[in-house]
Amino acid sequence: MEMMSDYHISIKFKESFGGEAFKKLADSIRVTDAYTIEAWLVPANVTQEGPARIISYSASPTDRNVTLGQTLYNYNFAQRSSGTNANGEPLLSTADADEILQATQQHVAITYNALDGRRLYVNGELVASETDTANENLNDWDDSYLLLLGAETDGSNAWLGKYRMVAIHDQALTQEQVQQNMDAGVGERYFLLFNIDEWVDVPDSYIVIEGSQFDNHSYLFHTPRYV
Repeated sequence: MEMMSDYHISIKFKESFGGEAFKKLADSIRVTDAYTIEAWLVPANVTQEGPARIISYSASPTDRNVTLGQTLYNYNFAQRSSGTNANGEPLLSTADADEILQATQQHVAITYNALDGRRLYVNGELVASETDTANENLNDWDDSYLLLLGAETDGSNAWLGKYRMVAIHDQALTQEQVQQNMDAGVGERYFLLFNIDEWVDVPDSYIVIEGSQFDNHSYLFHTPRYV
């Protein structure tokens, strides 16, 4: 899934896939009392407020099961549970001073289970956690809510940016699993080999650079290494 523009794109998946799919989503998560939402994102800027809705499973600006949002340099994690209100407050957010959110491609994951509470990872690193939410339950999740990208159900709190991938799991991934998914990257990967035999006097010596498609107009080159 790839979207990039100077305007917001709001998608109501319920209209595309049918309400039964999202009833099953809520039912599955209520059974496990755990989940992960992970995404490869490219925020358009660091000036968005609201929080702007990146991914939201909600019914209105004040009623939600879960939301990943953006406020300036911060990611925000709202979750409805037995210990929060219908709007998923209080929020779990990254620290203002850390300026974790940047207008570049990032891997973001939010997780919850009854043992660890809420956790928020960016590029494989745990950047915010809240054990106060441990031992809470998700029984109040509403299976009639919509899963949305880019805005609330009424079009408010629009988010500007690009989605490379969005996935939802009915378990809380461990930090090792989040790191593994981050390391795997997103989209097609290419390996560029540059022979350097004549400079190192070792047969079959190469510098390898990984490349992957960043958007419709560019590639990201990274992880150079000697082989």
